[in-house]
Amino acid sequence: MATSKTRLTEAQMRSMNDDLFEAWNRHDIEGVLQHLQPDVLWVDPTLDEPSHGKVGAAASMANTFTAFPDFHLPADDFESFFDEEAQSGVAVWTARGTMTGRLDTGVPATGKPVNVRGATLIRISDGLISEYRFMYDALDMMQQMGLLPKSTGVGFKALVMADVVAGKARKALQRH
Repeated sequence: MATSKTRLTEAQMRSMNDDLFEAWNRHDIEGVLQHLQPDVLWVDPTLDEPSHGKVGAAASMANTFTAFPDFHLPADDFESFFDEEAQSGVAVWTARGTMTGRLDTGVPATGKPVNVRGATLIRISDGLISEYRFMYDALDMMQQMGLLPKSTGVGFKALVMADVVAGKARKALQRH
């Protein structure tokens, strides 16, 4: 039996993205989830591993909104670009908020404001988002939150990122 695959027009992708933008700014997790495939791939640089499914996506958003109760995406710093043929798009954004809540990793509130510029890659399958991939400088965000010392040197960033990669490699080796 043949299955039909829903393909979105560029206008439909833009409309979905507008809904997502508004849902993020309302902290409306269900409003975001309604646009995601049940097995969505959710990738964020602050996660140890990509998450698969709506439960992980919801947990990630809840963590963000708890740690940053004033989280918002200013409209004047939000642009999106879509490819109808590829059923994909990119949203470029700035996220702002103050860390007045605790992260689920146990990191206490710092009271520090953050201003993070990033992008989200969106892949669409059968009319819903199958991949939601965030790209931003997580190291810079951690420095803004006061969790790491500030440094403008590339060497410092390379050293810290090497430590992060080594930590992930250790975890992967311990599982096998």
